[in-house]
Amino acid sequence: MSFLARCAAERFGGEFDTVTWVPVSQKRLEARGYDQSRLLAEAACRHWDTKPVQLLVKVQDNPAQSGLQGEPPGVPTCWGCTIQRTRS
Repeated sequence: MSFLARCAAERFGGEFDTVTWVPVSQKRLEARGYDQSRLLAEAACRHWDTKPVQLLVKVQDNPAQSGLQGEPPGVPTCWGCTIQRTRS
């Protein structure tokens, strides 16, 4: 994941206000033991000397994208997410 994070950091460095990720569902997190999107966001942020901000919360378990047929990759990623309120 370090290579992918480094490529993202080189390509997008300085071109963002906030880094976030689309979380996996609690069910998938328990089965996997990690959230791949969060790890990638954290790895990229290490190159930018910043931290990712959790803005989305998964509220529903969706089928794995690898099992979807006829949908473009990435389209259903945010289904079942809601915006997390941040404190001002």
